[in-house]
Amino acid sequence: MCSLKRCSTLILLVALLVSCTPATSPSPPDTPAWTSTQPAATALPHTPTLLPPTLTPQPTLSPTYTPTLPPTPTLSPLVVPFYHLRIEYATTSDWANFTFSNPEAILAMRLVSTPDAPTSTQFSAELVELFRPVDAIQTEPLVTMVFDLAIDPAAIQQPLELVSSHGGIGGSGLSIFAVNGEQTTLLQEINHYWQDPANPGRNDTHFKIALQGLSQFPLVQRQIPRSAPARLLWAVYYPWIAWDQSAACTDHPATPYAYSTGVIRTPETYAHQIELAQSAGIDGFFVSWLNDPNLNRNLTLLLEAAQARNFRIAIYLESTPDPNDRTVHPEAITSWLNYALTTFSSQPAYMQLNGKPLVMVYNSSAAPLETWQEIFTTVEAGGHSASYLGMSYNLGDLQLFDGLHQYAIIGMPNLAAVNLSMARGARNYPLLVTDASQKIFAATVQPGFDDCPYHPPDTTLFEDRRDGAYYRETFEAAIQSDPDWIIITSWNEYGETTHIEPSEFYGEQYLDITREYAQLWKDR
Repeated sequence: MCSLKRCSTLILLVALLVSCTPATSPSPPDTPAWTSTQPAATALPHTPTLLPPTLTPQPTLSPTYTPTLPPTPTLSPLVVPFYHLRIEYATTSDWANFTFSNPEAILAMRLVSTPDAPTSTQFSAELVELFRPVDAIQTEPLVTMVFDLAIDPAAIQQPLELVSSHGGIGGSGLSIFAVNGEQTTLLQEINHYWQDPANPGRNDTHFKIALQGLSQFPLVQRQIPRSAPARLLWAVYYPWIAWDQSAACTDHPATPYAYSTGVIRTPETYAHQIELAQSAGIDGFFVSWLNDPNLNRNLTLLLEAAQARNFRIAIYLESTPDPNDRTVHPEAITSWLNYALTTFSSQPAYMQLNGKPLVMVYNSSAAPLETWQEIFTTVEAGGHSASYLGMSYNLGDLQLFDGLHQYAIIGMPNLAAVNLSMARGARNYPLLVTDASQKIFAATVQPGFDDCPYHPPDTTLFEDRRDGAYYRETFEAAIQSDPDWIIITSWNEYGETTHIEPSEFYGEQYLDITREYAQLWKDR
């Protein structure tokens, strides 16, 4: 995004450059919301300049692969049987977590309750975590979180295995219950207070949760609402430029006219880029956006070009664009969303999800769900409903967001397994939530990472492209999970070398790879 992207294992700090008040009549500001001109890993766009009228764009290409987006049919709900398990997870330590070794037995998870602040919690299909400040232990020695699991009936002959860990203060424990309607029956208790004298700061112990006892309880059957959305392949797109084009390590677009003068581009530029993307099987762009006059102009032109080419566009909300103040300011975000939904969402090319305009939220983990709930509620009260996809692999975030994704996945261990568990957790989320809508999981792929244009060589992050092998591996890990969507990071982020747009270094190599995997996925 406007700042350095990290994979989900890197915790992002948060902030916005300015704090605005909600606009009753949204309008773009007179000056850009960002002013930085220093290209860095967390830099913001250069101050824009107009595209000289004498520059002549390259001719557009005729797509060799043109996706179509038919109306989404509604299918009969899928009836899924499962056993309902509840776990109460308690700790007296400042941090505690446990990891399931065989999460494939778990169809879905739902957070029931969490301790009050300052404790924070999160979970995926594999990992459950609690964190709190050490000084909080003095006022509340024991904290507990409760969550429910939908267990696959075919998996109860084997125990659910886990590894429990916690800090050196006190210990942790689990109480496991079978849930039958309003009744709960204790099945097992696990107390973990063991301390390793050689490593008093932490400990790890293996435990097993016996599941065979669930067979004495009736199966629960729930319906999962289903639709059949087209498998959409997206690419993250930047309508501005913010990298040091003179750096020795940087690549350049094969069509430099599109970038030579900063953020202002012509309709011909957008038409050409869209047709290039379509030729590789890409269905739409998630467009990096904040409320700025030049970006609004660019987005308007992009929507017009997309409409003429059966291409989809949605904003990728830059919730924390300032590298020096990474906090989410609800007033500013509310104002920006009001403007975007008023101005752009009714355009024919703007993506709709569940009958509402789609908003991708970058760095949603920068603020708690309560803050985002406040923002979305305020926006809706002003007459603007939307579907929101959060940037998180925390399944608990599905209680608010309509789906989950990550911007970057470099350094993520066992990416294929992570994608599988996230896809399963999102797809089965309605099992444990009354009247829940269908959720979206968007798997991420990227060709590599090298932010050397932003940083000196000794401080850069790096993921070798390996002549396309890394890109292929991330595509294969995504396709194996049968995701609803796939997101390419990115179309044109040259400063972090994640671009797949034809370039001086790579030619059309990454468009060719994209085309190959797009057809493989969509033909499954």
